[in-house]
Amino acid sequence: MLVSEVEHKDNSELLRDLYTYHLALVANSGLSDDSFKSVQESARDNLDRIIAELRPWDAKDKTDRISDEVSQFKEDFKGFFDIDLDDEDQKKEYYEELKGALDDQKEYEEVSGEDAQKLKINEAAKRVEERRRRAHKR
Repeated sequence: MLVSEVEHKDNSELLRDLYTYHLALVANSGLSDDSFKSVQESARDNLDRIIAELRPWDAKDKTDRISDEVSQFKEDFKGFFDIDLDDEDQKKEYYEELKGALDDQKEYEEVSGEDAQKLKINEAAKRVEERRRRAHKR
């Protein structure tokens, strides 16, 4: 039992040191995007292992963490855009609106000067009207 407790303490200290090392790497501005993401992910995994060592009842594995992040993203998206990503109809409508906005952007790039300004004003008015229509529909 005593050996087990000493091993547990050593594991906790090792994980904490490893986590500190990863934090130092992330703080290094010389990392490329891929390296940064890799180190960040590794640091997050080590933090999860530290939590599992110190609070086994509070521990999450990588799958649980990713699931929580996806759920949080969906909640945030719904809060910002009022679109439920689990609702296929709303998602389809959002993608169609996004495609329309991209098509409008291409039109803006093709037209220049005064005509472009008129086109932008007309398109903005259409978007405002569409948002009002959707707001009244709910």
